[in-house]
Amino acid sequence: MAAITEMARAAAVKAVAVAAIFLLFLVGTGFLIAAAYMALAVKFGAVAAALTVGLVLMAVGLLVAAIWFGPSASATVPAQKPKVKDLREIEDQMILDLLIDTATAGYMTGRGDKPAMNASLTRIMDDLAAIGALGRDRRARKAQTPDDPETKTADH
Repeated sequence: MAAITEMARAAAVKAVAVAAIFLLFLVGTGFLIAAAYMALAVKFGAVAAALTVGLVLMAVGLLVAAIWFGPSASATVPAQKPKVKDLREIEDQMILDLLIDTATAGYMTGRGDKPAMNASLTRIMDDLAAIGALGRDRRARKAQTPDDPETKTADH
């Protein structure tokens, strides 16, 4: 019985230590975000900084959600598996594309260039749809005819 109590005590101490480390990490991340906001605010103004930081955080959140809730590996395995190196390169390129499009959208929002901002946001949505993060394929939806009653909207 003493051994079980000691194991439980050690697990509790470890859990507290991990929680403290996680809390320190979150506080540090908060300060880094605040510093980035302040630097952007000095250079581009408060509204542009807030929009940029907000869009970047949203993109990161969407990316994490896409990875977490995306299709399982068994559902997306092609008939012939690509090499691990190829998958990493594809994943790295997708992440880089999302980050660049997010930064562009934030910058264009700050400049007030609505068409360029909308183009960047559309590219972000297309990238997320391509990796299955949105649960639907935007390209397939665009290919459907306007006469299709299931996809008919008020503007058709």
